[in-house]
Amino acid sequence: MSYHLSSQSDTSVHRRFHAKSLSGISFPSAASSGEEEEGVVVVITPSSPQPLKKKVREVLEVIDTELGAAEIPDEVLWAGGYRVFVRVEEGKVVGLLVAERIEEAFLAVGEGSVGLGERRRAVLGVCRVWTAREWRRRGVARGLIERARRGLVYGVLVGRGEVAFSQTTESGEGLARGWWRGVESGWCMLRGWGSFGVWFGLVLGLWLLGCWVVFWCTCGWSWCFVYFYYF
Repeated sequence: MSYHLSSQSDTSVHRRFHAKSLSGISFPSAASSGEEEEGVVVVITPSSPQPLKKKVREVLEVIDTELGAAEIPDEVLWAGGYRVFVRVEEGKVVGLLVAERIEEAFLAVGEGSVGLGERRRAVLGVCRVWTAREWRRRGVARGLIERARRGLVYGVLVGRGEVAFSQTTESGEGLARGWWRGVESGWCMLRGWGSFGVWFGLVLGLWLLGCWVVFWCTCGWSWCFVYFYYF
């Protein structure tokens, strides 16, 4: 997170952000949330109370800033295909995973700036996975993935080889490769933004089509000729 040392407000915001990133983000008690829980893992679904969803958004803003990730809009996150798994310790979020129901993924090729290889069947897409710095290397992220395997699709245990990861940070790539170690070499990667990418592409395509129809009906052949002649 960038800030100006000369600005007291920027420095104050940075300190609060650093504290959240380091030790965790405050979160309602799992016992009082009314949500499904297993130990200290809370599952937030599209049917969860609105205040809980707002708290998830607050947490995701901190996480997205730290990871440099694009925001998943609420209308996509709560459309039905996603589940959010939150690890809570002493009233703070120390780990979070956003899981998406998918149908396929691609084998990641290379390291660092990876490419897309062959298409694979997949069920669970890990769109976000984050652990507070003081809680890293304690199995928090892997525990959340295991919980998501049992909680994304009702009554189904998703296979280890049916888990795919979004484009990751360096540490996230290490987690993905570690997860897939023992299944086969390499790891599976979601393409682009998963269902969000499909949704965005569909909306953009319909918008462009609508613009063309309006232009055609309003201007007719003559303006089309002028447009193509000069441009």
